[in-house]
Amino acid sequence: MRPTPATILTSAAIKKTRQFRNKSSTSTSRSSSINGSNNSPASGPSSSSPSSPSSSSSSSSSSSSPPPKWKAMLWTGLFAACTITGTFYGAGLKTQQEWKAEKQKVMEATIDERVSMLESRRAELMRQKNEIDQKLVDLRNRMAQKGQGPVASQ
Repeated sequence: MRPTPATILTSAAIKKTRQFRNKSSTSTSRSSSINGSNNSPASGPSSSSPSSPSSSSSSSSSSSSPPPKWKAMLWTGLFAACTITGTFYGAGLKTQQEWKAEKQKVMEATIDERVSMLESRRAELMRQKNEIDQKLVDLRNRMAQKGQGPVASQ
């Protein structure tokens, strides 16, 4: 029976996983055996130089050491930037859809509905104008009471 591409890929992935596990377990056992022999009081001073075990442990640990801190910070920043950009882009799309829906609603409205929309908009604008006029009158009255400026009579 001829193996399928999926079978070949699966078996290759299994082999790589086994190789990685074997490599990581041997480096862990090496470092623990090296550390155990250096820390045991029964071994006493050894004839080998102390730099040789540490150099072998540092070379094995450098292959499995975590990435530098700046790389982790860089990836975190990039991920945050992508998330924020996507959020703003999505909010913009939603706003555009709402504007289109409102525009479509106005375009499909009858003449009477358009007139009533315009009248309600005019009433809202007049309310805002009256509020601003009242604030202006109050401000002028306070200025006149403090003696800061002339009162403009209208």
